[in-house]
Amino acid sequence: MNLKLNNSIPSKPPNPTQLNPKPIIVVGGINQDMVVRVAELPLPGETVFGDSLLLRTGGKGANQAVAATALGGHRGRVYLVGKVGDDNTGHQIVGQLAKRGVNTSMIAVEPGKSTGIAMILVNRNGENIIAVAQGANSEVGSDQIDTAADILSETGGVAVIQFELPIETAVAATQRFCDMDGVTTLINPSPVPSIPLEQLKGADVLVVNEVEAEEITGIGHHIESHSQALDVARQIAAHGIGIVIITLGQLGAIMYSSTNSSSQRNGSTGEYSIAARPPTVKVVDTTGAGDAFMGGLAAGISKGWTIEESFGFAIRAGAVATTKMGAQEALPDVVDANDFTNHLPLVIFNPATESSTTLNEVHVNV
Repeated sequence: MNLKLNNSIPSKPPNPTQLNPKPIIVVGGINQDMVVRVAELPLPGETVFGDSLLLRTGGKGANQAVAATALGGHRGRVYLVGKVGDDNTGHQIVGQLAKRGVNTSMIAVEPGKSTGIAMILVNRNGENIIAVAQGANSEVGSDQIDTAADILSETGGVAVIQFELPIETAVAATQRFCDMDGVTTLINPSPVPSIPLEQLKGADVLVVNEVEAEEITGIGHHIESHSQALDVARQIAAHGIGIVIITLGQLGAIMYSSTNSSSQRNGSTGEYSIAARPPTVKVVDTTGAGDAFMGGLAAGISKGWTIEESFGFAIRAGAVATTKMGAQEALPDVVDANDFTNHLPLVIFNPATESSTTLNEVHVNV
């Protein structure tokens, strides 16, 4: 495992503008988002009216690359591996990503395919439903993974993989990067793939939200507490995953490992777990929260921060991203990062006991 793990909770925040980060490779989807705000999300067969249509650059891969670039000051050091169609939309998206500082040298153009499209409905509470037409995303292949691996083999760094791609490509990328020295692999299996978890064995960190965690494990009930999330994380980690993070919306997130010695242990089992409640913000749109979390996590790890520091930073990034409409447009930049790292406190606690007094209920900046 290529991660720093502390034996104590940090007392001060790391510097978001710290220089010389390792490169980040993001392998994932690139879409145009079509966003409609509605009062209530429709039921099957129901038609609802929205107030406007917003066209934005999106896709989980693109969003996470933009977030990692902005949150870490990584201009030109975050490479996005993916494909767009040979259409005006695709060319415009590549140009927009480059303006945001993403290294677009590994984005390929697929002739005869349209650029991916995501249809997003957002209700008055910021909740959303999304449907994606993959388009050129379905053509991302192993040749692009080989090129990305060449970069990481020289310098080390962070590989981020999600599943708006052919499953075989995402799995191959996971296995390739997991075998590389000096590379930390972050897996975001979203949308949830129909594969055994064993195919993701060896990943350093796997990040899912509560719905994805329920689907992956087939538990048959909703996760409604940190302790329930911890039980599910144990099930996931048992398949050979190093660290499992489950994000829980307004409840925050939990992080679990069955094999690492670190700041908090549950009894004598050697298990490691930590949880955090997020800062309170006014939620406008949750669309970009998960991608902001992944970008913040990758940015922190690439700078050599501990996983605890990166975890806390990512939770803040996800929270702030819910305060604006859209995905990339809502992502906090490095100026916001300095502000929210210092002024949005987290409560860190033991998810096994649901007790925030484990660490004296100290609000820490991590």
